[in-house]
Amino acid sequence: MTAGLPFVDSPTGVLLSLAVYLSIVLAGSAVLAARPPQAAAAKRPDPAWLRSLVLLHNLFLVVLSVYMCSG
Repeated sequence: MTAGLPFVDSPTGVLLSLAVYLSIVLAGSAVLAARPPQAAAAKRPDPAWLRSLVLLHNLFLVVLSVYMCSG
């Protein structure tokens, strides 16, 4: 049924994708570490609506996961 599909016949595609992903993440973290620190910028607190939205999103995902596991 899955014969001939990409990433199924051989592990090469998955390993190559993993290598590309890790190289992008490591390169990005190296660029961010080499960046000079910003001059005493005051951090503003997150907006309350954004916090509520993130909490609602996470709650929805937990409920969805429980529903999918129980079903």
